[in-house]
Amino acid sequence: MSRERTFEFTDRALKGLPTPPKPQQLDYFDAKARGLGLRISYGGRKSFFVMYSNAAGKRQRVSLGEYGRLEDGKVSLAVARKRAKARLGEVAKDRDPAAEARVSREAPLVKQLAADFIAMQRKRGRKSAERQEQKLARDVLPVLGDRKARDLTRADVKGVMDKITERGAPVLANRVHEIIRAMLNFGLEEEVYGLESNPADRLGKHRNPEEGRDRWLTSEQIAAYWTALDEELPGPAAALRLCVLSAQRQGNVLGMRLDQLALDDRLWIVPARTTKTGKPYKVPLSAAAVGVIKARIAELEEAEQKRANRERRNPAPVTWLFPKLRGGDEAAGLTFTGKAHRSACKRAGIADYTPHDHRHTFATHAESLGISRLIWDGIMGHSQNSMADLYSGFDFAEQRLDCMERWADRIAAALGDNVVPLGREREKLA
Repeated sequence: MSRERTFEFTDRALKGLPTPPKPQQLDYFDAKARGLGLRISYGGRKSFFVMYSNAAGKRQRVSLGEYGRLEDGKVSLAVARKRAKARLGEVAKDRDPAAEARVSREAPLVKQLAADFIAMQRKRGRKSAERQEQKLARDVLPVLGDRKARDLTRADVKGVMDKITERGAPVLANRVHEIIRAMLNFGLEEEVYGLESNPADRLGKHRNPEEGRDRWLTSEQIAAYWTALDEELPGPAAALRLCVLSAQRQGNVLGMRLDQLALDDRLWIVPARTTKTGKPYKVPLSAAAVGVIKARIAELEEAEQKRANRERRNPAPVTWLFPKLRGGDEAAGLTFTGKAHRSACKRAGIADYTPHDHRHTFATHAESLGISRLIWDGIMGHSQNSMADLYSGFDFAEQRLDCMERWADRIAAALGDNVVPLGREREKLA
C-alpha cells in the first residue's frame, strides 16, 4: 500500500484525482476505512475495491463497484465504506469474499447445464433426448440460458411455464416443467453447477388433472374454426388444417418433409425419431389432406421461384412443408401456428382449446361414426397393445384410409360443402 497515495477519501478529493496515461492505472487507499481502495484506469473509470489477506496469507482484492452517484446505479463513498467493512467482517469469520466472487463468476450457466443434460440423455440412449433438446432450445434457453444455474429461482421456472400457457399450450408447459425439473435434478447430482436445491420442485401443473382432459369440437365448431382460418396466413392455416384432417400431433405436422410423403399412395410415413413410441407409423391421407399438402407445396415452390429469380439462381427444392421462417434447414416451431390458432378460436367463439385437442375431436367423431377403435387408434400413432395387434400382421390400411375419408366428409358436411369441396376431391385422386 503506497503511502504517497494514501489519504482520507472525500468526494472532492476523489473527483480531483488525475487520470493516468494509457495503459496505466493507479490505486489510492483510504486512511479512514481499512482496506478500502479506489482504482483509476487510463480511461477515467474509478472503481472501489477492498484489500485483505485470506487464511493462507495471500493478498486478495474484491470489487465494490464503480464510484459515482447512487441514482446512476453507481457506488457512493459512504456505501463503499460500508461494503468494505462488511467484506472484512466476512474475512474475520474465515470466509474468502474474493474466492466466492470468483466461483460465482465462473459458475456454469443454464445453457451449459442443458447441454450436459442432453448429452447425458443421449449417452444413456434416451429416445426423448431430441424432443427435450428442442423444447429447451425453444422455450427455456432464450429466457434462462445466460443465467447461472445456481441462481435460478422458483419464480424463474414458473415464469417460463406461465409464458407457454399464455400462448395457449398449458399441456406443453407441463412437459417443459418436467424437463426443467429433470435437468436440475441432474445438476444437483453432478454437484458442479452450484445448485443446493431444485427450484422446479413443488410447482403445480397448469392443468390438473391433465390426464382427464376431454376437450373436443362439435361439427358446428369445426366449421367455425376452419372458416376462421381463412383470415390467417396460408402457412399456419395449412398446418392447422392438416392437424384437423390428419389427427396427428402438431409437432409432427410442422416437421412434415416431402421425403416422408407418398402422395400417390395417399400415405405419410411419420419417422421413428419424432414419435413417442420410437417407431415409425403410416398415416393414411384423405383426398382433402392431399389437397392441402399439394397446395402448400405449390405455394412454397412459387415463393422459392420468385426468390431464385430475384437472386438469379436456380430454385432450391422444397424440403419442409413448414420451414423455419428465419432461415436454416429445419422445421418451424410451435410458435409458427400459435397466433393463428388463438385468433381463429377467438373469432369462432371457442375457448380453452389447443391444437393437440384436434386429436380428441377426431377420436370423438370417429367413435360417433361407428368406426372401431382398432382402426382410428392406430391412425393416431398410439402404441398398439391389443390382442388383435399382437397376433395379427394385418395393418388395416384400407379401413384406415376409409376412416380418414369419412372424417373428411364429416368436416365437409359441417362446412356445407361450400368452403372446401372435401368429398368430391376423392374422385380426382382415385
